[in-house]
Parts: sequence; C-alpha cells; structure tokens
Amino acid sequence: MKKILFINIFLLTTILSFAQKFIDSTKTLSLIAHYSFDFPAIDMKARYGNNSGVGAELSYKTSKNVLFALDYNYIFGNNVKIEDSIFKGISTFDGFILDQNGMYAEVFTFERGFSLIAKAGYQFQLPTKYYSGIQVLGGGGFLQHKIRIENRENVAPQILGDYAKGYDYLRNGPAGYLYVGYVFHANQKIIKLTAGFDCLFAFTQSRRDYLFPIQGPDNGTHIDIIYGFKIGWIINLYKSNKTENKKYYFN
Repeated sequence: MKKILFINIFLLTTILSFAQKFIDSTKTLSLIAHYSFDFPAIDMKARYGNNSGVGAELSYKTSKNVLFALDYNYIFGNNVKIEDSIFKGISTFDGFILDQNGMYAEVFTFERGFSLIAKAGYQFQLPTKYYSGIQVLGGGGFLQHKIRIENRENVAPQILGDYAKGYDYLRNGPAGYLYVGYVFHANQKIIKLTAGFDCLFAFTQSRRDYLFPIQGPDNGTHIDIIYGFKIGWIINLYKSNKTENKKYYFN
C-alpha cells in the first residue's frame, strides 16, 4: 500500500511540475459510463479476490477547469476467498450442503457491492492537437459490500431468506476517494474517453446482528480498500463557451 501511495504522489507531483497550465473556458455537463478493474487491500483482501465495477458519473466542469461529480459504481466479483469456511457448520464432512431432498445442493458465492461518491477536483489542460487534459479528483461518500449466496432452485432452506443474511458478511461505512486520470476528445461527436487510476478507502462495520460462521456478531471496524484502473466513455449533455457565446446540447 505504501508503494501505491508513493506512485500516486510521484505522478501528481510530475503532472503539476511539468504540465503547462491551460484554461478551457467551456462549461460542460457530462454523463460518463465507466468500467473498472480493481484489486482489494487491507481487510477486504482477506475476503475477496480481484473485482470489477460498472457505473455512471454525472460530471460538471466550470469555465475555470474546476470539476464536480457524483459517481455510482456497482461492484461485482466471483472470487470469495472464505467460501470454504462460510458454510462449515451446515455442510457435510466433504464440504457439501444437503438440500430438502437429501441431495447435494448447488451453492455459489459472489462478491457484490456498490459505492456512491461525491467528487471535486481540477482539470489540467494539455497543449495538444486534441482537447485533452489531466484530471485530479478527491472526494467522499459510501461503500457497501457483501457475499451474495445463490442456491439454484432454492432447495436448501438453511441458506434462504433471513438465514442467508447470517452468512453474507454485509459491511458498509463512510469512504474516501482519489483519482488521477487522462481525458481525451479526439472527435467531438464520437471519441470522448477518460482513463486513469483510482483508489477507494472506507471504514466499514458489519450490519448483521449475528453471523453463523463466527457464532456471534462482528463488532469490529474494518479498513476496506479497492484500487485499480478505470476507463469511461463521455457523453456531453451540455456545453457552453462564454468566449464564443455558443451553447451545445447532447453532442
């Protein structure tokens, strides 16, 4: 984690030191559809493997290159590291759960969650042929994640309904956010992309009164971190240039 923090600080310092400062006077309201591939760290790493995220961001850039955004991200993954130990108390000696018919039930576990983040930052314009720049943003909001338990045909009553909540390890809490990325408009009608590195860190707590695998509640506070690479497609909803006194909608 220290190496990641050092790299982010180094990149930010380099950008501020060497990038020439240009001001794009265009005010822009945009919708960004994005995908991310992320790695868990600290407490979250003990429970999940790598995950993905899809979501949407509503972003506004002022005529002074100041950025404001509201971002929603849906988190999903297939690697639950503690899968073997979750159902230890209700499984057979060889690790299977019996359904109501006395057969082995098909049980699958997945990582699921979401984040909602309000962000603010700045866009450093670059002296290139195309409209492009470096974006640096920070913010805060909310993170939630849990283990989704899927029992095909719902034939294992031990993990259905309220019983499933005793195994899902639902956690949530306040979160902080950092992002450094590049925005590129090669074609004002089609090719508008953004890509960069982000880090989400949260202080979460269990929201279940009782967890069957540990035979009691989880009363601790956890540090959950997700970091990775994000790419997005930009759809401009509104643009206004004070110099040219023009306005554009849905371009």
